[in-house]
Amino acid sequence: MKKDVKKQLAADYMEQERVMGVYQIVNQTTGRIFVGSSSNMSGAWSRARFELDMGMHKCKPLQNDWKKQGLDAFTFEIVDRLKLEEKLRFDYKDVFSLQQEGQAAQQIRQYRKDTQKLEQVWLEKLQEQGIDIYNE
Repeated sequence: MKKDVKKQLAADYMEQERVMGVYQIVNQTTGRIFVGSSSNMSGAWSRARFELDMGMHKCKPLQNDWKKQGLDAFTFEIVDRLKLEEKLRFDYKDVFSLQQEGQAAQQIRQYRKDTQKLEQVWLEKLQEQGIDIYNE
């Protein structure tokens, strides 16, 4: 691939709208669910699969089932999106251009905290419904 094409593909990617939120990895054999959150939903499933394939996922029960059952036993679903006041791009230029120095980093950290809070809401909701979850 030519250098200019690679540069354009990278630039196009950075211009895409960033989606943040909560996802679940569902064991289709057992129905058990792992709930996670990310400030980069487009990369969340790739990251989780990489960690699981390498035996490095933070959730050991999920890791064990993945090792026994493999990729085909699991599905990935986005269950909720963080509602942002403005669209954000992957390069965060939107945040940096609108904020004073230092405030941009705080805003980005706040987005991550907001996704983690949303994850907790989903965990509580699933627990109340009696759904078997991996998260401990």
